[in-house]
Amino acid sequence: MNPIYTQYTSMESLPHYVIHSQYHKNKAKCKNEKALIRAYENDLLDYVEGAGILTYKQMNELKKEKHLTINGVNGFHSELRRYIDNIERGVSTKFLDNWCSFISYVHNYKIDNGHTPSSLDEVESILKELLNLNIPVRIKNIKQKENAVRKQTAKYTKKLIETTVASRVKSNNPYLKFNEEDGVQNFDKRYFVMHIPEYKRRKLAKILGIKPFSPTAISSKELKKKLLKHPKLKEGILELIGLKEHLLRLVIQPLS
Repeated sequence: MNPIYTQYTSMESLPHYVIHSQYHKNKAKCKNEKALIRAYENDLLDYVEGAGILTYKQMNELKKEKHLTINGVNGFHSELRRYIDNIERGVSTKFLDNWCSFISYVHNYKIDNGHTPSSLDEVESILKELLNLNIPVRIKNIKQKENAVRKQTAKYTKKLIETTVASRVKSNNPYLKFNEEDGVQNFDKRYFVMHIPEYKRRKLAKILGIKPFSPTAISSKELKKKLLKHPKLKEGILELIGLKEHLLRLVIQPLS
């Protein structure tokens, strides 16, 4: 019944299954079916917003058909957490929505078909479905992107070249290139520290020899302060980015 779910489903025009926080207690108080119907009509049990007016019998049939239980919701949340936690390189908050969409899609596919997609035919059908949903890239979009690249100032370009050269020397990788995930678009050390994922901040602290750096020993707020005060923060940032490139090469190299 949290308002955030109600607001979201209302904006997206989605049916919303709502279960009362005192559902089990209220249900236990009902001695017969008449009492259950009365409690249901007073919204003391559960209901579906955006699905029209349902009788108590219709509601039970819908629950059975769609497997509507709080245990199902909690089970999915646990599955989502386990999947995210097991991704070795971590998940950036920038792409968290994409990961959640992917996991939800696979989960729903399993419910609809009784198994997770595994055959080539199933993969092809999913690809077709995604292509049908995707917004096509137009020439207008490409031109806008090209114009955005041209807007970069000479000062920015010079700074980018200097930082890239320094990073290549630091990481011993002549092919290193920055990407959006590196968080160095404006070359502001404070911005970098404040916006990179937490696990990267901890790794940066380890590189700079800041102790303690574990989540159980120091809060994120205090760690940020220590990082910003460190005299070799710039060198640490370059090493952190170079470390990512080094690990990437270790993964790719055996395949080449």
